[in-house]
Amino acid sequence: KLSGADIPIHKQLIDAIPQLGRSLVESLHPQGAIDFTFRSEWKELTQPRAEVSLDIGLKDCSIKYDRFPLPLRGINGLLTARDWRWDVKEVVAVGTHDSTIVKCGGSVVPRGTGWHADLDFNAENLPLDETLKSALSPGVKQAWGELGPQGRIDVAVHVAHDTHEPKPAIELVLRPHGRSVSLQLARFPYRLEEVEGEARYRPGRVEFTNVLARHDREVFSVASGTWNATPDGGWVSTHADITERE
Repeated sequence: KLSGADIPIHKQLIDAIPQLGRSLVESLHPQGAIDFTFRSEWKELTQPRAEVSLDIGLKDCSIKYDRFPLPLRGINGLLTARDWRWDVKEVVAVGTHDSTIVKCGGSVVPRGTGWHADLDFNAENLPLDETLKSALSPGVKQAWGELGPQGRIDVAVHVAHDTHEPKPAIELVLRPHGRSVSLQLARFPYRLEEVEGEARYRPGRVEFTNVLARHDREVFSVASGTWNATPDGGWVSTHADITERE
């Protein structure tokens, strides 16, 4: 059994991680400190290998993931490994603003010569600002430019990433935080306020339902619609059941 407390995360520590997981850790660019407890046990003489367990407590850490470079800080929580199957437990972080709370859970498991990650993130009160925009893909940035969003949102994200696949599979569900969201449409001379509804994103497609927005005394609603990516990097939108009332 080995243990330690308040160990700074530095290059030498990351270099000591087995190659199977080192690339994932390096892609997060972690900073901060950890506590750890490592055990390697032979409970019976017939065991082909030792049973390995590792508990890592995160203490005021920060990350900036290569594939979605939205900075997170103040990260605290627990990572546990049992025979190198990792579970993420009760990990909580804050965004660039103290009011943004991000929670994470899931698992990372060995798969052949690589690993498979299955993670869920839930962010509350996330500002629609340049920091978030800069972390998005070019196609989503183009849609952002068309919509001109402002305000704050709540987001649920599911990420499935296998090292044998070129890109992770990402699904998002987005909802306005309260009535804070507004849109300044690039091709429509209206500013829409107090936007309500839900949007679901999958690679190349956004589906939105029960959208409600206000402009002065007018209320616009869209029962459903989609945005679909085009081969040239743009987006095509379709809407159904658009209504307007005062």
